[in-house]
Amino acid sequence: ADGEGSRAPPTTPLSRPTACLVVGMAGSGKTTLMQRINHYCVEQETTNAAAGTSGGGGGASGGGDSLVADGSSGAAPSPSRKPQPTYYVNMDPAVRTVPFAAGIDIRDTVDYKEVMKQYNLGPNGGIMTALNLFATRFDQVLEILERRANDPATGGLGHIFFDTPGQIEVFTWSASGMIITETLALRFPTVLLYVVDTPRTTNPTTF
Repeated sequence: ADGEGSRAPPTTPLSRPTACLVVGMAGSGKTTLMQRINHYCVEQETTNAAAGTSGGGGGASGGGDSLVADGSSGAAPSPSRKPQPTYYVNMDPAVRTVPFAAGIDIRDTVDYKEVMKQYNLGPNGGIMTALNLFATRFDQVLEILERRANDPATGGLGHIFFDTPGQIEVFTWSASGMIITETLALRFPTVLLYVVDTPRTTNPTTF
C-alpha cells in the first residue's frame, strides 16, 4: 500500500476567467483601450519577472492554435499564486492593424473585403456579414479559450478581452451578437465594457 508521503498533493482548481466585451461607437477608443490594457499587463509581467516573482505566464505572443495563431500576455500576479495570463480576441474584421497581442483574430477566418465583393455589400453590411460568418465558428473559439483557461502550466486565464467593431448594432439586434454573447456567457462570467468618447457626448451634433 502507498504511504501517506507518496500521495500527490491536491491540486487547486483553476478559477474561471472573466470575459470582457469591449463595446462602443466607432472612434470611441475601444482598440486604444485594448492596447493600453495589453501594455499594462506586459509591463506588470516584466516588473514581476525582474523582482523574481514571475510565475511563467505567457508572453506577448505564443505558439499556434488550430483555428488561428495563439498569443497572450501575463497579468499582474497575486503574491500567493502564479500569474494568470490575459487573453485578447479581435472581432473587428475591417481594422487595418491590431496594436495588441490578439490570440484570436477574425481576419484570419473571414476576409472582410471578399465578403463585400461576394455579397455586393457596403462597408457596414460587410462587417455585419463577416460577424455572422464568424459566429458560425464561434464554437471553435470557445474550444481554444477553454483549453487556455484550463492549462495548469500557465495557471489558466485571468481575463479574456474582446475588441468589437464600431457597428454597435451587432450587439443590439444582430443574430451574430446574440450568439456570441449568449454562448460566451454560458462558459465564462461575462461583462460588457461600454466605452464612451466623453468630449464628443457634450456636442449634440457628434453624439
